Amino acid sequence: MPSIKSPPSVPWHSWGEEGAALLLEFSPEVVHYRDAQDRQFQLGTISHPFSYTPDYEVTLRDGSIVFIEVKPAQDARRPSVANRLALARAGLAERGFPLYVWDEKITGANIRRDTLRLLRPWRGRIGRDEADEARDLVARMQPRTFGGLIHLARTKTRALNWLANGAAGIDLDLPFLSTAEIFVDPPEMRHAQIFA
Repeated sequence: MPSIKSPPSVPWHSWGEEGAALLLEFSPEVVHYRDAQDRQFQLGTISHPFSYTPDYEVTLRDGSIVFIEVKPAQDARRPSVANRLALARAGLAERGFPLYVWDEKITGANIRRDTLRLLRPWRGRIGRDEADEARDLVARMQPRTFGGLIHLARTKTRALNWLANGAAGIDLDLPFLSTAEIFVDPPEMRHAQIFA
């Protein structure tokens, strides 16, 4: 997936990982993220060691680093998987890294995923200068809805481009309609808590 936060792109290998990569790309809480397949941790005890590789390494806005494991809820409930994830969470916590296990409630939330898939093709299509100019114009004119942003941008294509590149934000967990409220102060996407 093309990325502004993690150029040039971040791979995904399942629908869950696609949803995670989209959410990480657009979440204002995330500064940088990357595929973590090269981060293998030796965890467990001397008598029961195991290797663990998370799906994503994420740098949050406060500078902290966390890891994400994407796992379908049905798989995560299996005793062997749940035990391994609990050991991985404890082992990474000892090293100062939180591990978040994301299932389809986070990565596959229908409205959120549909909106992110709609915005993804527009991400990175304009340069930083044009994005800054759009952000300044939107901040000055203060449109209240996506319909107002379309009017200001003069086309829906340009409005989507502006939205996907940070000129304004929307609530990713609400239906994305022309009446959807947009946010300009700060111009960030909003969503339910994902790092809890």
